[in-house]
Amino acid sequence: MVQKQTSLDTHAIVDIFHNPGEVILLDFWTTKSKQCQLLLADLQELLAKRGQDWGAKVRIIGLNIDLDLAKVRQHMKEQPQESGIEQYWSSSASDIYRVSELPHVILVDGSGKIVFVGDPSKRKLENDIDNLLKKRQITGDGTKEDSFWKDFRRSDTSLLAKKNIYRIMKKGALLV
Repeated sequence: MVQKQTSLDTHAIVDIFHNPGEVILLDFWTTKSKQCQLLLADLQELLAKRGQDWGAKVRIIGLNIDLDLAKVRQHMKEQPQESGIEQYWSSSASDIYRVSELPHVILVDGSGKIVFVGDPSKRKLENDIDNLLKKRQITGDGTKEDSFWKDFRRSDTSLLAKKNIYRIMKKGALLV
């Protein structure tokens, strides 16, 4: 669960839950990042292409991490998004999930475990989603099998950041 996010559609404060069997792609983005805007457009195209096949088994969630909600709302008015991607705002999510570079995504499998964290350009997201729907494990950069996670304890990342990231990846849960 991702707690207390502001819906950019309804302006309500909501908790985002994972439903058993569904794959979630959580996309962290800002209004200023051109790469983030390009990724959002690519995700829109992916949903247009595969949305009917995937149905309710796949959710793509955009989580804006800008500090100023008013600017985000203005951006959404000026550049409306097509339907399909759920859009939320949280200025604290980048700290909670240790987002240090953009674009940045998290993939959650059907059982609710986080299976990928990082730069989406290193992945074939459509294939990853298809594999997760088939309950197949994904491997490579940013996954639990990646050497980054194997060497994680020896890194110079702060202890608090290590605890947060390790807790998220070890439990594999989308909990904050």
